[in-house]
Amino acid sequence: MWGMLEHLFQGAGQFFADPYYMAAVTGSLVMAIAMLGASRRTEWTARTRSFLMYGHLVLLVLPLVLFAATLSCQEKGICEVGVTQTLLVVVPVSGFLALLAGLWIVPLLHRQRGLAEDGPLQQYVRNQAEGIGMRVPDVFWIDSGKPQGYSVGGLKPAIFVSIGMGQLLSRRQLEAVLLHELGHIREGSHALKTLSIFLHAWHPQALPAPQQVVQDEEAKADGFAAGRQKTRVHLERAKKKVG
Repeated sequence: MWGMLEHLFQGAGQFFADPYYMAAVTGSLVMAIAMLGASRRTEWTARTRSFLMYGHLVLLVLPLVLFAATLSCQEKGICEVGVTQTLLVVVPVSGFLALLAGLWIVPLLHRQRGLAEDGPLQQYVRNQAEGIGMRVPDVFWIDSGKPQGYSVGGLKPAIFVSIGMGQLLSRRQLEAVLLHELGHIREGSHALKTLSIFLHAWHPQALPAPQQVVQDEEAKADGFAAGRQKTRVHLERAKKKVG
């Protein structure tokens, strides 16, 4: 253990003494900070802000990966530094991949609990999505009497509406809810919400609170729905009924 730490400190001294490595580390951290700052710009789309947050994470991890790659074993036999390299590379990269996989796997799990809707709701969503040139999300019914509606992004975006919601709202109000969720998918809100929670835990002072991000994205989705319907009446009435 102590031999591994001694080797690690020696490697760190050599690493930071090299001007090329220092330039790479400095550049990576400066770009990471710049991307984090740019991701705060609410006028940009959620998809663009999510891309900047991903870039921020990659550039933060890059110096660790570069440092691990420079470590070498100077003794024959089993090399203790291999453990250090594993920790420096595998742990942060695995965490990043787990976050990325969660954004794509969770939507697939949600699809398993719904019943595909192949009637007027799906046709309405198809017409609206094709009308603005975006991928058509699938629509699913949720077997629940509680009025609720939500959407998921990822490789297979989908909109979920409970049977209770369908029974409670009028056709135009239900269409407003569908448009609201379509707005989230179009904007790419789902990844932004997840990333904002993750990064805010690391940088609580550098990013808006996740609650503020959610409010901003909800307002954008409301604006999209109202713009498509040319009125906010149906959306507001739906909100009032759902409570």
